[in-house]
Parts: sequence; C-alpha cells; structure tokens
Amino acid sequence: MTIIANLEPRTSNLQKALSGLVSALLFAAVTSQAPAADFEDDDYSALLERVQSKGFVPVVIVLDEKVTLEDMANKPVLNKIRANVKKQTAKVLAELGKNAVRSSVWDNGLGQIGAYVNEQGLAILAKSKHALVIRPDYASAISRAKVINEDRSLEAVEADIIAQGKCRG
Repeated sequence: MTIIANLEPRTSNLQKALSGLVSALLFAAVTSQAPAADFEDDDYSALLERVQSKGFVPVVIVLDEKVTLEDMANKPVLNKIRANVKKQTAKVLAELGKNAVRSSVWDNGLGQIGAYVNEQGLAILAKSKHALVIRPDYASAISRAKVINEDRSLEAVEADIIAQGKCRG
C-alpha cells in the first residue's frame, strides 16, 4: 500500500485573515487616492489652467441624483428628489466654503448646480463624495451671459470676481 502525502502547503485561518486584511488595506489605499468626482476628457487640466490664470472658473457640478422623465411627471417623487438635491447642494457648498463665489451659484433643482470656484475649490470638488461629475460651465459665457449682458456690464462683474473673489455689486 502506497500513501501519497499532500505536499501542497496548508493555509491557516490566520494566514487567510492576514491576506484578506492586506488586500483590504491595499484596496482602500488605492481607491482613496482617486478623485471621487469624474471629469470629462481633459476638462480637469483645462479648468486647472484657466483657474490658475484667472483666479476663478465657472463649473457645472452634477450631483449624484438620477432623475427620469417618469420621476418628473410624478409630483411626490419629484418633491422627494428636489429635497434630496437641496441637501446634496448644501453639502457641496459647505465643502467648498469660501472657495466658491456664492453670488455665482445656480441650481436647476434636479441635480445640477454651478458656481465660480477658485483653484482650491476645484481640488475640493475633485475629491467630493457628493459630486458625480464636474465640467466647465460653457453656458455661463454663452446663454446665461447673453441674457444679462446687454449693457456689457458682465465683463466688469467677472473682472471683480477674478480680482477680489466677489463682485462689488
């Protein structure tokens, strides 16, 4: 009778636990380094370059809220979504603190907000757990500006924001 011994090393429960712990710590270290918010294409680089030259940059912040057409047609559901968006907006603005120009903030009530932010504000948004996507606010220079810039005073307002972080009003 021949006895064949199992030559494969046995993994103890302690070794398995330690291996799992090491894997979890490595995963946490890797994922904590990545920004929480996504930027489209090379938007972050473009925003960073612009904010470094101008001081502030207009951004659109997409909150983590999914809204369907069915949701919009259902008033109780829509009211719940708007209440949740209001809370998320408050959290993002609290994170930004003085790194966003409060008078520049707009909110569509359905999960998109916008503001002029400085370089530190941009970095805060990149790591925010409340912002899903950050992108340049192209409409600030196109549609929103044309509505309020008939007398060309927007340039003076933007110059104040860039120079002082606020508008003299």
